[in-house]
Amino acid sequence: MLDYHEQIYQGELKNEHNKTTERLRYNLRTISSKYDLTRKQNEYTQNLGVSSNAWDKLNYSLEFSNIKTDAGQNEDLISNIKNYSLDVTSNITKKLSLNTVFLSRVENNVQTNRTDNLTAADAKLRYNPSKKVQGQLRYKESHSKKFLLDKSYNEKVLQLKEGVTNEDNYITVEEPVTTKTGSFLVDLMPSSKIRSQLQYQFKNLININTRARMSVSDSAMMEFKYAPNRMLSSIYRIMNSKNTQNVGELMASRNLNHNLELRKTINVKTALISSLEVDYKTDVFRPLENTDTYSQGLRFEKDLSAALSVSSGLAYAKINRIAPFYDSNKVSLLSGFRLIPKRFKMTLRSNLDYSIEDDDVTKRRRAILDNFIDYDLGGDTELSANYKFVDSGKTSYEEGYKARIGKMTLTKRF
Repeated sequence: MLDYHEQIYQGELKNEHNKTTERLRYNLRTISSKYDLTRKQNEYTQNLGVSSNAWDKLNYSLEFSNIKTDAGQNEDLISNIKNYSLDVTSNITKKLSLNTVFLSRVENNVQTNRTDNLTAADAKLRYNPSKKVQGQLRYKESHSKKFLLDKSYNEKVLQLKEGVTNEDNYITVEEPVTTKTGSFLVDLMPSSKIRSQLQYQFKNLININTRARMSVSDSAMMEFKYAPNRMLSSIYRIMNSKNTQNVGELMASRNLNHNLELRKTINVKTALISSLEVDYKTDVFRPLENTDTYSQGLRFEKDLSAALSVSSGLAYAKINRIAPFYDSNKVSLLSGFRLIPKRFKMTLRSNLDYSIEDDDVTKRRRAILDNFIDYDLGGDTELSANYKFVDSGKTSYEEGYKARIGKMTLTKRF
C-alpha cells in the first residue's frame, strides 16, 4: 500500500503603475510516499507576466512560464517545459469584442531525450446586440504530434514508417497533426418567462503529412426554459453528439439525449422536482454501451434553516441492451444535504446515490457517497476537500469494485 502526501507552496509579487501590471509568481508542488522514497516528485513553476489596459479598446497580456520536474531521492531532472503566450482583447464596439490568444510550448523530456513543440491560436468573438440576444463564436487551431492509428495496404509504406503493425495492416505511428476546434453559442431571452439556448461545437484531427482527417467529433444542444410564474418552471434539453474515427469507414459512437425537468415550488423553503429522460447510445468499439435508457425521477428539496438544506429522491430507469447482454431495471435512492454555518465560513455538501440494477442473471447494488467541504480560513486562505467512495457490485457483464478518492487543496493569495 502506498500513502501519498502532497504539498503546495505559492508566492506572488505584483507591481501596478499607469494601468500596467507586472507579476512574478513561484509555485512548488511536492509529492512523496511514506513507504517508497523513490516516488518523490517536485514540480517548480516560475511565471513572469505583464498586462496593460492603457487603451480603451485594446488590452494585452504577455506571459512566460518555466516548469521543471524532478523525481527520486536524488531529485533527477525529468522534464523542462517553457510556455510563451500573448493574449489580446479588442473591444471593437460596446456590443462587439474580439479576444485572441497565441501560445507556444516547448517540452523537453530528459528521460526519453525528446523535445515536443506545440503552437496554438485561439480566437473568440462575442456579439451582444441587446440584453435579449447574446452570441459567441470561437475557433482554435493547434499544431503538435500524436500517435495515430493509420491504415494502408501498401507494404512499402508500412516498411518506411516506424510503428507497430497488426494483422489488419493497421499501424501506430507518431505524426504531426492539426487539431481544429470550434463552437457557436446563441442565447435568446425574449421575455422574463422564456429563455432558450443553442450551442454547437466540433473537433477535427487532421494528419499534416497526408492531409487526411483522422477523427471528427461534434455535438449540438438546444435548451428551452419556461417559467410562467415564481412557483413553477420547466426545462427541456436535447443533445446530439457523435464521434467518427477513420472518416469514411467507421462511426465510433453516437449519443442522443432528451431531458425534461419540472420544478414546483410549494413554499419559500420547499420544492418538488420531477424529471423524465430518454437516452440512446451507439458505440462500435464497446458493445456494452449500446443502450436505450428510459428513466424518470422525483426529488424533494427542503430548507430546514438559513444554514441547512436537505434533499431526497427516487429514480427508476429501464435499460435495453443488444445481445448477448441483458436488459435491466435500475432503481436509485437519492439523498443529500448542504450545510453553511455562518460562524465558521464553511460550506459542507454530501450526496448519496444507492442503486439496485436487476437483469435476468444478476442483481447489482452500487453505492456512491460524494462529500465536499469549502472552508475560508481567513487572510485570503481557503481550504477545499473532496472525498468520494464507490462500492459497485458484480454483474453478468463486469466485475465489481470498490474505490476511495480523496483530494485536498490549500490556496493562499498574497
